[in-house]
Amino acid sequence: MSDDESLDYSGEMKEHYKSDSVAQEYHEAYSEDGNWRHNLIANRERNAVASLLKKVPNDSVLDIPTGTGKLAPVFAETGSTVVACDISENMLNIAEAEYDRHGVSDVRFQVCDAEEISSTLDWRFDVAISLRLLHRVPMDVKRTILSELGAVGDYIIVSTAIETSFHKIRRDIRQRVLGGDERNHGYESPKATREILTDGFEIVASKRVLPVFSQEHVYLLRPTE
Repeated sequence: MSDDESLDYSGEMKEHYKSDSVAQEYHEAYSEDGNWRHNLIANRERNAVASLLKKVPNDSVLDIPTGTGKLAPVFAETGSTVVACDISENMLNIAEAEYDRHGVSDVRFQVCDAEEISSTLDWRFDVAISLRLLHRVPMDVKRTILSELGAVGDYIIVSTAIETSFHKIRRDIRQRVLGGDERNHGYESPKATREILTDGFEIVASKRVLPVFSQEHVYLLRPTE
């Protein structure tokens, strides 16, 4: 059975992040005083998003899932009007404080499922951003989320994790040494990832978050349909 087939998206992902304790742990891990590895990745993600945002109009932005407000510093620099959405009210409560701390005032917070964006939000955005979600969902949900992002965004920025033999070995060693998240993930090969992303989209640009030490790539896409 593949990771995709054994991935319990509703139980392991959706319900997992609705927990208050999980929201707090997530925020602490990625905060400036948190886990150094998580903090490094967060900074690299922000740099990648900021770089890609400069390539396109960004007056209005959708951030889903906003998590606990990781991208607030980026939007403070761009001055974008932001709709920050998440499936977890607990995540949104923390994100609201983060956006305020970074001086992002033109922001609206709303609970929203990434599979139902177009039916929940009556907005059109210059850019719809979704970080650290696609690699946690099965293939059919990936396609749904991408379609929903493309329905509301003139451009979309998404991240996903590329699966290779090297990263399988790296993850196994890291798990044995450091422990951590044991949930299944919806990782895809480079070929499968490209096929998914180019089904209705043009890849305008991409950034690797942390070469060698991270599987995550961030893509700037333009809908073609």
